Amino acid sequence: MESKEIKELIDRYLAAETTLSEEQQLRTYFRSGKVDTSLNWAKMLFAYSETTCEEQLNHSSVPSSSFDWRRIAAAVAIICVTSFGVYRLQENHQQKKMQLAYQQTKEAFDLIATQMNKGTTTVSYLGYYEKSVSSLINK
Repeated sequence: MESKEIKELIDRYLAAETTLSEEQQLRTYFRSGKVDTSLNWAKMLFAYSETTCEEQLNHSSVPSSSFDWRRIAAAVAIICVTSFGVYRLQENHQQKKMQLAYQQTKEAFDLIATQMNKGTTTVSYLGYYEKSVSSLINK
């Protein structure tokens, strides 16, 4: 192939406009030892893409049954941890609500006690007042 045709194919390849047969032509050209030195960067690109494809094929041939069990075990573990976390958050929230209710009830009883003490003091003054009025009237 001419260098000009290869450069056009590379430009089309980078623009994602090539067909599979044209991409195969490029791979064949870069596998051959007759690559123009100005296209070394493209040679490295195709060499990298080929090794990546081979690695992906090799990884896909790993038996998936043991891998699936690990995924299932991990999913179960995540569900258990999440459930426990939600349970603890809910328990903590209820405990805070109970503490708030206790504090509000305590404040209400303190207010009632203060008002009762004021009322008792006022009633005792009324008792003195009544005694003095009755002693004045009876004399």
